[in-house]
Amino acid sequence: MSATRQPAGPSTLRASRSRAAVARLLVTAALLLAADLVTKAVTFDRVAGAPVTLARDANGQLPPLPAHEPVIVASRILGLHLTVNEGAVFGLGRGGRWIFVLFSFVATAVIIHVFLRSPPRARVLHIALGAVLAGAMGNLYDRLRFGVVRDMLWLFPDVKLPFGLRWPDGADGLYPWIFNVADVCLVGGLLVLMALLYLHDRRMIREQEEDREHLRGFRVRLPKAEAEIRETRKELRNQGVRSSPETK
Repeated sequence: MSATRQPAGPSTLRASRSRAAVARLLVTAALLLAADLVTKAVTFDRVAGAPVTLARDANGQLPPLPAHEPVIVASRILGLHLTVNEGAVFGLGRGGRWIFVLFSFVATAVIIHVFLRSPPRARVLHIALGAVLAGAMGNLYDRLRFGVVRDMLWLFPDVKLPFGLRWPDGADGLYPWIFNVADVCLVGGLLVLMALLYLHDRRMIREQEEDREHLRGFRVRLPKAEAEIRETRKELRNQGVRSSPETK
């Protein structure tokens, strides 16, 4: 007769077997990916005054973007200015298109692996993984289709660095880099993952300290308990009562 198989408890169940966890990851990734692609499409269609197409010429070169004035969404907080880059998030690491394409595929595989091994109730973790997945897919789409990434978000437009300071490239704006929604998803998701990892490590350290305290307390109580047993046996012998096997 075979033994009855016990159902998996919450501690052993993985997210891959939870419909809610899978839906949480996919819905987060889908919504943020849609936000990224829609933002890129709308801004490159309207911000420059005419639709901007990223069609390469016979030499494989992209034409320069038309000159245009930034669109201010919120004064001194957020503007829209079209640009393209061949680098990673926030325009870092220009060039190496296929290196970034490969990195996007590797990052996607890592995200899926982490999700499949995660507990089903790790909601914040799943949302953060969905955000990173959306960011990777959004910029991967641009690299595969256009060979560059479309950027348009500009923080703190027309706000200068104090005291006449400049960035190493000569820019004097408080935040001169242009980015997109996918970059925000990547950086935001990674920051949340780092925070979760830090909190997990802190919890593990605290649990280890509690285990050591319990062990020290047990070691202190054990001699006292043994002494009490010996005293009890001695009293029973003095009273002429033979101890039972349970008290030996």
